[in-house]
Amino acid sequence: MERLDLSVVIPVYRNEQSIGELAQRLDEVLRAAGLSFEVIFVEDGSPDDSRRQITAVCAARTGFRGLFLSRNFGQHTAITAGLSHASGRWTVVMDCDLQDDPADIPRMLAAATRARADIVFTRKQAVRHPIFKRATSLLFGGIFNWLSAQPGDRVVIHEARVGNYSLISAKVREAFLSLGDSRRHYLMILRWLGFRREYVDVEHSARKHGKSSYTLGKLLRHALDGIVSQSERLLYVSVVVGFIFFVAAFSAATFLVVNYFVSGYKEGWTSTIVLVLLSTGLILMSLGVLGIYIGRIYEQTKGRPLFVVDEILGGAKGHSQSAASRTDHPPG
Repeated sequence: MERLDLSVVIPVYRNEQSIGELAQRLDEVLRAAGLSFEVIFVEDGSPDDSRRQITAVCAARTGFRGLFLSRNFGQHTAITAGLSHASGRWTVVMDCDLQDDPADIPRMLAAATRARADIVFTRKQAVRHPIFKRATSLLFGGIFNWLSAQPGDRVVIHEARVGNYSLISAKVREAFLSLGDSRRHYLMILRWLGFRREYVDVEHSARKHGKSSYTLGKLLRHALDGIVSQSERLLYVSVVVGFIFFVAAFSAATFLVVNYFVSGYKEGWTSTIVLVLLSTGLILMSLGVLGIYIGRIYEQTKGRPLFVVDEILGGAKGHSQSAASRTDHPPG
């Protein structure tokens, strides 16, 4: 079978109101560009009516497929699931909330051809997020890049204006799927893989329906997962801070002993108690960091699949394939 020009992978979670419009816009843009394509909606155990909406789209339009996971596995695992079922020469990954404009896809393909790039990132000219989210994203980006970088590594892992909306070649897709990481971050892996890359500036549309499913807690957890999976620097940070506290504790103890012989016993041990509490907190924090790494090792050694597919819907006018008892994961 001749390979398609393009696969589009779209993770779906709580986006029932956006699916129909996004499908229509993609269909119009890709057919106008003269591309042979497939669009894969990956329904990630969404609790709303997304599954029914995807089923309706697949029944009404050729080239549209639905991949339904058995439960919610997370956005980046859903992207991996979609990539493992993609077959195009190029693959676009985009969100389902209509903030990514399908009209940019031909520009991304042209940029890849012009620059002979295997990866094209989109860079938002103006990010349509609340000011608090933009500020915390900038702060997080600086800390994240420092914590996740390897010694001597100049690769920027996080860029505030670069999101998941991207284009990758089949070669990059296969390299991505060859990694067996149980915890994965789509953009971080792309940067780790290397390959020639290019950037395309795009407009970031305001969200039309609903709100992001990423709460502050989920964002913090996702950030911690990314740092731990990318680098062991967090362990070194805990060691350095622990050494600083040890020096401080040793200096305080020396001062107390000398002060006892010079001035005698002095009442008021507030500083000592504070130091003990801080040191104890630091020890517990360091143990927690170590525990996270050990937990990730334990999870990796289980060898479980990254995701489980419940049903695949696609082909000619919504052909359905049951996959309720089958598990899928990328090679490696």
